[in-house]
Amino acid sequence: MPITSQDLKKLKPILSNGFYNTPNMAYYIFKNRGGRWNSIIVWTQMNLGTVREKDCFVTNNDFEIVSDIEATLLEFQMNDVGDTKLLNCDSISDANEYLTELNKTKL
Repeated sequence: MPITSQDLKKLKPILSNGFYNTPNMAYYIFKNRGGRWNSIIVWTQMNLGTVREKDCFVTNNDFEIVSDIEATLLEFQMNDVGDTKLLNCDSISDANEYLTELNKTKL
């Protein structure tokens, strides 16, 4: 969900130290089947132009930082996702440019 001005006010103590990036999106996780984390909020920075996302930090529902959470790494092999071509997105600055490059890679 997008972050509201009320969220930013509650996050001010966390953001004031300058250690964390200011998020613009949040994932509210109420139940994690088989996991230990319930009722947490994952704060992220989402670039809506490139649809790239960067995790900022995690809090509980009282907006207190959760420091002992571990990163989750997802791994896959290209042959697991079918016949695809990789697109280098590092130099692409907007959605139209991305779509142009993506159309060039079609089989």
